[in-house]
Amino acid sequence: MDSLIDELLKIRNKLVSTAYRLADAQVRNLGRSDIPNKEEERIESFLKIIWDDYDKEDQISKKVNETVKTIENICKSIIQKST
Repeated sequence: MDSLIDELLKIRNKLVSTAYRLADAQVRNLGRSDIPNKEEERIESFLKIIWDDYDKEDQISKKVNETVKTIENICKSIIQKST
């Protein structure tokens, strides 16, 4: 099982790589009126990862919040034991 820090890094890496892939796809298709359906679907999937449920807590935010809460609980218990 990955550590909590590893989990946060995985989430961060997914966001960064998705942002790069989205930017690359958009630049390659800039000004094109005949973007293939498969390429449009790829762009849409990248956008969904980044902007999914913007007004609500999306899956990435939910996972980050849960991981941070777990880290905070671990830190609180360690701090309480040391005082």
